[in-house]
Amino acid sequence: MSDESRLQPEPEYRALVSLHLPNFSPPATSTVVYDNGVQLPNHVGNGLGVGGPDLTTVNERGDRVYGYQSTITSFGFWNLILDDQGLTGNPSAPSGSPLGGFNVGRIEAALDLLFTDRGEIIDLNTYNQIGSFSGGGNFVVDPTNHRLYSTTSSGSTHTLYAYNLDQAWRNGVHRPAQHARRRSRRRLATLGHGPHGRVNAPSRSCISRATGRSVRASLRDEH
Repeated sequence: MSDESRLQPEPEYRALVSLHLPNFSPPATSTVVYDNGVQLPNHVGNGLGVGGPDLTTVNERGDRVYGYQSTITSFGFWNLILDDQGLTGNPSAPSGSPLGGFNVGRIEAALDLLFTDRGEIIDLNTYNQIGSFSGGGNFVVDPTNHRLYSTTSSGSTHTLYAYNLDQAWRNGVHRPAQHARRRSRRRLATLGHGPHGRVNAPSRSCISRATGRSVRASLRDEH
Protein backbone atom coordinates (compact mmCIF):
# COMPACT_ATOMS: atom_id res chain seq x y z
CA MET A 1 0.00 0.00 0.00
CA SER A 2 1.30 3.44 -0.92
CA ASP A 3 0.96 5.52 2.22
CA GLU A 4 2.91 8.62 1.31
CA SER A 5 4.14 10.22 -1.89
CA ARG A 6 6.17 13.33 -2.60
CA LEU A 7 6.71 15.14 -5.86
CA GLN A 8 10.34 16.00 -6.47
CA PRO A 9 10.82 19.64 -7.59
CA GLU A 10 12.87 18.65 -10.68
CA PRO A 11 12.26 16.99 -13.05
CA GLU A 12 8.54 17.63 -13.11
CA TYR A 13 7.36 14.02 -13.29
CA ARG A 14 9.55 12.34 -10.66
CA ALA A 15 7.89 11.13 -7.45
CA LEU A 16 9.11 9.65 -4.17
CA VAL A 17 6.77 6.94 -2.86
CA SER A 18 6.82 5.37 0.61
CA LEU A 19 5.17 1.94 0.79
CA HIS A 20 3.55 0.62 3.98
CA LEU A 21 1.44 -2.32 5.11
CA PRO A 22 -1.24 -1.27 7.60
CA ASN A 23 -1.65 -3.12 10.91
CA PHE A 24 2.04 -4.14 10.98
CA SER A 25 4.81 -2.65 13.11
CA PRO A 26 7.01 -1.32 11.71
CA PRO A 27 4.72 -0.77 8.70
CA ALA A 28 7.26 0.45 6.13
CA THR A 29 8.21 -1.94 3.32
CA SER A 30 10.11 0.27 0.87
CA THR A 31 10.82 3.81 -0.34
CA VAL A 32 11.17 4.11 -4.11
CA VAL A 33 11.43 6.78 -6.81
CA TYR A 34 9.41 6.84 -10.02
CA ASP A 35 10.56 8.83 -13.03
CA ASN A 36 7.76 9.36 -15.57
CA GLY A 37 6.02 6.28 -14.18
CA VAL A 38 9.13 4.06 -14.26
CA GLN A 39 10.64 2.90 -10.97
CA LEU A 40 14.33 3.77 -10.65
CA PRO A 41 16.59 0.84 -9.64
CA ASN A 42 18.03 2.08 -6.33
CA HIS A 43 15.63 2.16 -3.42
CA VAL A 44 15.53 1.82 0.37
CA GLY A 45 13.87 -1.08 2.18
CA ASN A 46 13.12 -4.68 1.28
CA GLY A 47 9.98 -5.75 3.10
CA LEU A 48 8.57 -5.81 6.60
CA GLY A 49 11.14 -5.30 9.34
CA VAL A 50 13.70 -3.95 6.87
CA GLY A 51 11.43 -1.52 5.07
CA GLY A 52 13.27 1.72 5.74
CA PRO A 53 11.74 4.98 6.99
CA ASP A 54 8.15 5.57 8.02
CA LEU A 55 8.33 9.29 7.18
CA THR A 56 10.10 10.85 4.20
CA THR A 57 10.73 14.27 2.71
CA VAL A 58 12.49 15.70 -0.37
CA ASN A 59 14.45 18.95 -0.20
CA GLU A 60 13.64 21.91 -2.42
CA ARG A 61 16.52 21.15 -4.82
CA GLY A 62 15.26 17.62 -5.43
CA ASP A 63 18.67 16.03 -4.75
CA ARG A 64 18.29 14.86 -1.13
CA VAL A 65 15.77 12.64 0.63
CA TYR A 66 15.49 12.33 4.40
CA GLY A 67 13.60 9.66 6.29
CA TYR A 68 12.76 8.78 9.88
CA GLN A 69 11.50 5.56 11.46
CA SER A 70 9.17 6.58 14.26
CA THR A 71 7.54 3.22 15.01
CA ILE A 72 10.38 1.29 16.70
CA THR A 73 12.89 2.27 19.37
CA SER A 74 15.92 2.29 17.08
CA PHE A 75 14.50 5.54 15.61
CA GLY A 76 16.56 5.27 12.44
CA PHE A 77 17.29 8.27 10.26
CA TRP A 78 18.11 8.19 6.53
CA ASN A 79 20.14 10.85 4.71
CA LEU A 80 19.99 9.91 1.02
CA ILE A 81 21.19 11.20 -2.34
CA LEU A 82 18.53 11.28 -5.06
CA ASP A 83 19.78 10.98 -8.66
CA ASP A 84 18.87 9.32 -11.95
CA GLN A 85 19.42 5.88 -10.42
CA GLY A 86 17.18 6.47 -7.42
CA LEU A 87 18.29 6.57 -3.77
CA THR A 88 21.74 5.94 -2.28
CA GLY A 89 23.25 6.69 1.12
CA ASN A 90 24.93 10.08 1.55
CA PRO A 91 28.60 9.41 2.49
CA SER A 92 29.01 12.92 3.90
CA ALA A 93 26.05 12.66 6.29
CA PRO A 94 26.74 13.21 10.02
CA SER A 95 26.68 10.09 12.17
CA GLY A 96 23.73 9.23 14.35
CA SER A 97 20.19 10.55 14.18
CA PRO A 98 18.94 14.10 14.77
CA LEU A 99 15.56 12.77 15.97
CA GLY A 100 14.24 10.41 18.61
CA GLY A 101 10.88 9.35 19.95
CA PHE A 102 7.59 8.00 18.64
CA ASN A 103 5.80 11.35 18.57
CA VAL A 104 7.03 12.57 15.18
CA GLY A 105 4.32 12.55 12.53
CA ARG A 106 5.77 14.77 9.82
CA ILE A 107 9.15 16.03 8.62
CA GLU A 108 10.00 18.64 5.98
CA ALA A 109 13.42 19.51 4.53
CA ALA A 110 14.44 22.83 2.97
CA LEU A 111 17.46 25.16 3.02
CA ASP A 112 19.58 22.36 4.58
CA LEU A 113 17.22 22.40 7.57
CA LEU A 114 14.79 19.80 8.86
CA PHE A 115 11.44 20.85 10.34
CA THR A 116 9.20 18.56 12.41
CA ASP A 117 5.64 18.68 13.64
CA ARG A 118 7.09 18.96 17.15
CA GLY A 119 8.31 22.42 16.17
CA GLU A 120 11.99 21.54 15.86
CA ILE A 121 14.45 23.16 13.43
CA ILE A 122 17.52 20.99 12.81
CA ASP A 123 20.70 21.76 10.85
CA LEU A 124 21.09 18.85 8.42
CA ASN A 125 24.84 19.49 8.10
CA THR A 126 25.45 18.89 11.81
CA TYR A 127 22.23 17.25 13.11
CA ASN A 128 22.10 19.92 15.82
CA GLN A 129 18.81 21.55 16.76
CA ILE A 130 19.24 25.27 16.11
CA GLY A 131 15.76 26.56 16.87
CA SER A 132 12.07 25.87 17.33
CA PHE A 133 8.74 27.28 16.21
CA SER A 134 5.13 27.37 17.37
CA GLY A 135 2.42 25.58 15.42
CA GLY A 136 4.29 22.42 14.44
CA GLY A 137 1.01 20.64 13.83
CA ASN A 138 0.14 22.99 10.96
CA PHE A 139 3.05 24.54 9.08
CA VAL A 140 4.35 25.16 5.57
CA VAL A 141 7.89 26.06 4.46
CA ASP A 142 8.51 28.60 1.68
CA PRO A 143 12.16 27.97 0.65
CA THR A 144 12.10 30.55 -2.14
CA ASN A 145 11.48 33.40 0.31
CA HIS A 146 13.16 31.69 3.29
CA ARG A 147 9.96 31.74 5.34
CA LEU A 148 8.03 29.31 7.51
CA TYR A 149 4.33 29.85 8.24
CA SER A 150 2.44 28.06 10.99
CA THR A 151 -0.80 28.35 12.93
CA THR A 152 -1.98 27.55 16.44
CA SER A 153 -5.48 27.58 17.90
CA SER A 154 -6.76 28.33 21.38
CA GLY A 155 -10.53 28.39 21.66
CA SER A 156 -11.82 30.89 19.10
CA THR A 157 -8.40 32.50 18.61
CA HIS A 158 -6.25 31.35 15.69
CA THR A 159 -2.68 32.61 15.52
CA LEU A 160 -0.65 32.83 12.31
CA TYR A 161 3.14 32.88 12.72
CA ALA A 162 5.55 34.02 10.00
CA TYR A 163 9.19 33.05 10.59
CA ASN A 164 12.14 34.51 8.72
CA LEU A 165 14.55 31.56 8.40
CA ASP A 166 17.48 33.89 7.72
CA GLN A 167 17.11 35.54 11.13
CA ALA A 168 16.88 34.36 14.71
CA TRP A 169 13.52 35.99 15.42
CA ARG A 170 9.94 35.73 14.34
CA ASN A 171 6.95 37.95 13.74
CA GLY A 172 3.64 36.37 14.75
CA VAL A 173 0.38 37.73 13.34
CA HIS A 174 -2.54 36.92 15.65
CA ARG A 175 -6.01 36.67 14.19
CA PRO A 176 -9.27 35.51 15.79
CA ALA A 177 -11.45 32.97 14.01
CA GLN A 178 -14.09 35.60 13.16
CA HIS A 179 -13.41 38.77 11.14
CA ALA A 180 -9.87 37.61 10.46
CA ARG A 181 -9.31 40.36 7.93
CA ARG A 182 -10.28 43.16 10.28
CA ARG A 183 -8.88 42.31 13.69
CA SER A 184 -5.28 41.47 14.44
CA ARG A 185 -2.54 41.69 17.04
CA ARG A 186 1.19 41.46 16.34
CA ARG A 187 4.16 40.59 18.48
CA LEU A 188 7.89 39.94 18.15
CA ALA A 189 9.60 37.07 19.92
CA THR A 190 12.89 35.23 19.73
CA LEU A 191 13.61 32.14 17.64
CA GLY A 192 16.60 29.95 18.44
CA HIS A 193 19.62 31.59 20.02
CA GLY A 194 20.13 34.75 17.96
CA PRO A 195 19.34 38.46 18.53
CA HIS A 196 16.09 40.27 18.09
CA GLY A 197 15.55 41.99 14.80
CA ARG A 198 13.11 43.91 12.65
CA VAL A 199 10.61 42.44 10.22
CA ASN A 200 10.60 43.55 6.60
CA ALA A 201 8.31 41.06 4.88
CA PRO A 202 5.86 41.65 2.02
CA SER A 203 2.17 40.97 2.35
CA ARG A 204 1.32 37.40 1.42
CA SER A 205 -1.70 35.14 1.50
CA CYS A 206 -1.71 31.98 3.62
CA ILE A 207 -4.27 29.27 4.14
CA SER A 208 -5.21 28.43 7.72
CA ARG A 209 -6.16 24.76 7.94
CA ALA A 210 -7.87 25.45 11.25
CA THR A 211 -10.47 27.77 9.72
CA GLY A 212 -10.25 26.85 6.03
CA ARG A 213 -10.19 30.56 5.17
CA SER A 214 -7.60 32.60 3.32
CA VAL A 215 -5.91 35.08 5.64
CA ARG A 216 -3.96 37.95 4.13
CA ALA A 217 -1.43 39.24 6.65
CA SER A 218 0.66 42.38 6.27
CA LEU A 219 3.95 41.93 8.10
CA ARG A 220 5.37 45.37 8.79
CA ASP A 221 8.37 46.89 10.60
CA GLU A 222 7.79 46.75 14.32
CA HIS A 223 9.40 45.73 17.62
